[in-house]
Amino acid sequence: MYNVIIMTGKKRGKGSISASKKPVYQEDRLVFFVLILVVGLFLFPSVKPSQSVSSESVNDSNIDPGFSSNKSENKVSDRHLIASKMSDGNTYYNSGDYERAILAFDEVLKINSEHVEALYNKGLSLAFLGRNVEAAELFGRVYESNPDYLDVRYNYAGMLLQIGFFEESIKIYDAVLAINSGRASAWHSRGVALINLGRGAEALESLNKALEINPNNPGTKDAIEFLNSN
Repeated sequence: MYNVIIMTGKKRGKGSISASKKPVYQEDRLVFFVLILVVGLFLFPSVKPSQSVSSESVNDSNIDPGFSSNKSENKVSDRHLIASKMSDGNTYYNSGDYERAILAFDEVLKINSEHVEALYNKGLSLAFLGRNVEAAELFGRVYESNPDYLDVRYNYAGMLLQIGFFEESIKIYDAVLAINSGRASAWHSRGVALINLGRGAEALESLNKALEINPNNPGTKDAIEFLNSN
């Protein structure tokens, strides 16, 4: 049985998160790490939030205009306030002030509790603060309303992996890879989830695939070395 150490992430550039330390492996107590290149989440490639623009996912890009909220804002005043608060939230996010970003996105959600961009950007902010369970919940809500949006799937899988829902994360990584099989970080994170489930042979296959795509990732090499030595 593997214990999972959730490693703290750090922001790279405009939004990507990666493990801040090298993985630690111990054979008996089997302390294993969760390494997310996630882009992301977290989380993850990396995402830069925006009022309504285009994303790669916790990817270095923006919110896709394809996101659609289930509840519209009927009042002109509401629409103006939402635009203002989304702009504030994105500014705080991009400056690394995630607490204030969350407060701004919460103001949007008071008006429209299903505003997808606010939910998603708040989830990203929570992820960078290490509040992974809350982030996973918000990504899950966005995923439910936008199941075909690849980077929502990716970040949601990363959050599930971070909080130890390995089976669930693997299912979503499989869906991501069925669409984009060239995503090394998804193969890597899928392999980590499989290791934590004790499915070493499958994990090795997934990690080798990640290494084929990105042969310069030391985390993947370390994980493969760990598996080959046990």
